Amino acid sequence: HTGHKPFLCTECGKGYSSEESFKAHLLAHRGVRPFQCPQCEKAYRTQRDLRDHQLLHTGQRPFSCQLCGKAF
Repeated sequence: HTGHKPFLCTECGKGYSSEESFKAHLLAHRGVRPFQCPQCEKAYRTQRDLRDHQLLHTGQRPFSCQLCGKAF
């Protein structure tokens, strides 16, 4: 929470506080998406993005709007 971003991209100058986010960013520059959904074959840069996507296949809606209550 300090705002310190020691991982800097030499290609675009964007900084990251975590190595995982930085590595995912580098893959984006190369168009690499190593995490593929086994159900629909969509691919993602990070395992977290894939996990979030897979909720679509289960019908789970773990987030809800605090204003209207709509789940997504």
